[in-house]
Amino acid sequence: MSKSRYGCWMWTTLFCLAAFTLASPVQRVAAQATIAQQVAVPAYFSPGHFWTQLDNSVPSVGIAVANVDNGPGNLTDPNVAGAIQAAHNAGIKVLGYVNTGLLGTTGHLTRLGTSDMVSWEVQIESDVNAWYSFYGSYGIDGIFLDQLQNVCGPNNVYANVYTEMQNYVKQNHLGAWVAGNAGSPVPQCYQNAADILLTFENTYACYSHDSSCPQDQWYVDLDWNPVDPQKIWHLIYDTSESQLANASSLSKQRNAGYFYITSGILPNPWDFLPTGSYWKTEVSVGGTLPNTPPTPPVTLDIVDVGATWATLNWGASTDNSGSGVVGYDIYENGVKTVSVAASSNPQVTIMGLTPSTLYTFNARARDAAGDVSDFSNTLQFTTDVANGSVSAPGNLTSTQIGATSAALSWTPSTACCDYAIAYYDVYQEGTKILTLDAKVTSVTVIGLTPGSNYTFTVQARDTQGDISPASNSVSLTTNSLPGGLANTNCTSRARRHKARACRRSSQR
Repeated sequence: MSKSRYGCWMWTTLFCLAAFTLASPVQRVAAQATIAQQVAVPAYFSPGHFWTQLDNSVPSVGIAVANVDNGPGNLTDPNVAGAIQAAHNAGIKVLGYVNTGLLGTTGHLTRLGTSDMVSWEVQIESDVNAWYSFYGSYGIDGIFLDQLQNVCGPNNVYANVYTEMQNYVKQNHLGAWVAGNAGSPVPQCYQNAADILLTFENTYACYSHDSSCPQDQWYVDLDWNPVDPQKIWHLIYDTSESQLANASSLSKQRNAGYFYITSGILPNPWDFLPTGSYWKTEVSVGGTLPNTPPTPPVTLDIVDVGATWATLNWGASTDNSGSGVVGYDIYENGVKTVSVAASSNPQVTIMGLTPSTLYTFNARARDAAGDVSDFSNTLQFTTDVANGSVSAPGNLTSTQIGATSAALSWTPSTACCDYAIAYYDVYQEGTKILTLDAKVTSVTVIGLTPGSNYTFTVQARDTQGDISPASNSVSLTTNSLPGGLANTNCTSRARRHKARACRRSSQR
């Protein structure tokens, strides 16, 4: 799935194989685990019969990743919109592809040609905004973050940035799912960086520890236990039909709640769907029929509450199917927003709440076989009043105005009492478009339209949840593109020369 992880452009260019860190080989397990699985597909093909094939394979197919041009593209594509809407209506979670470029740590450049971490954060959030702007009304269900780092970084900085990116998606789009692809094992610091972690992406030979695959690319188990199979996703390509059954069995033994197996090979394993008996066999192992659900979580209650967060706990559920309780799904105002791995004393802290606001929460238990309990009791509470005082960011100015970007800078805000500034939110025409760490007081906004007028403001938030007044507003007009060029989508139907022109225009 990681086209860009391996330096590849959508539809046209080559994949390159990344080496994985070597660890002790994992031995095969003789007995097949009893877990529910669904097929999760990198749907990197044009809208059409393959998308229809996915829709007709529900409930075995649970997730599809949509990709226009290594991301959302520049405009709404009606054909992509139709494919997303049909898949969503069929019951598939459709995630929009966003390249994270390993946060620039290995020299990957943003579309503006920069490699610093803040510029990558801006591009990630801008692509998230674009997916929801272009396809939110058609049922886009979340975001797929590709090219994740697979190390924590100094003081967990890389894992923390990905966690903040997930928070950005979820806090701005209630109920959104976030998947992250490192393509290899990740340390436990990534446990809360995404709802789903893609921890293997390579050939069947590497998955099965065949000698034809270099040993440093063999499948390696995580060194921590995610408990919930729905946390893990494996992609296995270059798999013959005769190897399909063993690949599927291995994915169950390795506790992958999501998987996709294909005969596709490099340079692009993801540009089609297997058909015929291959596909029939693959989807026959996806999903488990309901059995006996666990008991509902007991006495959902509040441990503590602040202005923008709340900690909840509940009594553990009892498994009735023999497969074991693996997770709890938390519902905020009727929408599932987070899943928590099972433990003897389950607890979760919900972030990003609004001060002085009434909330309703429920919880459900889920076992490894996919059975889901009834709801817990309903818990209602009101978040605290935000009682600090935050000054407005000062002297907002704009510089370096281009056709699709503009640089903004401001002077820092101050917080009252024992609190500190936590974030700056950038607004475009009154709509939040970026959330930045408190240390960031200048940013280049991207994804603008050439020859268009814009107004920006900035607000600060402190650690208590207090929000500052808006800064002064800045109005600007982006430059027109030379020669009458305009931003267009580079879709799968574009010829190579058109795709190159589109990329050039979108990068100015």
